[in-house]
Amino acid sequence: MMMAVLAALFTTAADFSSYAAADSVKFLFFAGIEGSGHHAWRNMWRHNGLRTMKNANVAVQHIISHENNTSHDNNKTIYVTSTRLQSALSNSHEGRNNVFNPQTAGGLEKAIRVVEDEVRTFASQLKNKRVVVVINTAAGNMLSYPFGGGGGYKAIHMPNMEFLARVIDDVRGDLRVVVLLRDPALAVSSGIRRGYYHSGYHCGIAEGGDQDRARCEMEYVRLATQGQRLIFEQLHVLSKRSWACSTLAMPDDHAEVVRSRINEDLYAHLDVATNGLRMVTDDIIAKCPAHIRLGEINAISSWLFA
Repeated sequence: MMMAVLAALFTTAADFSSYAAADSVKFLFFAGIEGSGHHAWRNMWRHNGLRTMKNANVAVQHIISHENNTSHDNNKTIYVTSTRLQSALSNSHEGRNNVFNPQTAGGLEKAIRVVEDEVRTFASQLKNKRVVVVINTAAGNMLSYPFGGGGGYKAIHMPNMEFLARVIDDVRGDLRVVVLLRDPALAVSSGIRRGYYHSGYHCGIAEGGDQDRARCEMEYVRLATQGQRLIFEQLHVLSKRSWACSTLAMPDDHAEVVRSRINEDLYAHLDVATNGLRMVTDDIIAKCPAHIRLGEINAISSWLFA
């Protein structure tokens, strides 16, 4: 049994091929390092009618009932998220049994079964409907690379798009990924400003310890680069039609530097320190097959259902 579980988690691009019909339910995942824009998308969903449901069964009943009781526009896209699905992927689920941060092999297997059940319910019951299941950025953990929550060593809390692709493909769903991109110096400064560079990363800072602080900041840059590289590698499992990019701000946007509350000296320092991260980011941009601007709901729908 566990061999099957591990095979699902660690599939490779060489043995994975995705096919999804045009009428398949869309599952939307946002992949990005900390500070790349997850919370900006969350704020956008709050103002655009995304429906947060307890689980897939409740969501299906709500959508079908709503259609039966109202004059539904067949061209309108319904965005929904499932708390049960989100919890099984990253948050505490039956005692911290979740896929991306498992505590035990048994807990991992239980969480995988929950994800499979949720995905299967959505895909089988809502076929032929313009439904998008938003996997993250809508509620619960934002699932950045790496992500917090669940305790333990945050640096190893990494999402796995290959696992999602395998599970969703098995039930003929359609996984779509939006890669969140931002000027690396601004993305890293966001994490540093909020204290993420030491909290949960086993990088202690003594009171007044500037050397410790600098060391922890550089360790945080390394982890952000590692996360971006992992995103780049995981994208190889997807076809070009399955992913797009959304850029929050790049280096030529001086207004964003001002809005980010980062002083020019720190920005200049991080601009140099994040050179490796910038190279990986540039590689993703060079290969990105489509671009979507933050908040462009119509553009997202057009891309998903083209």
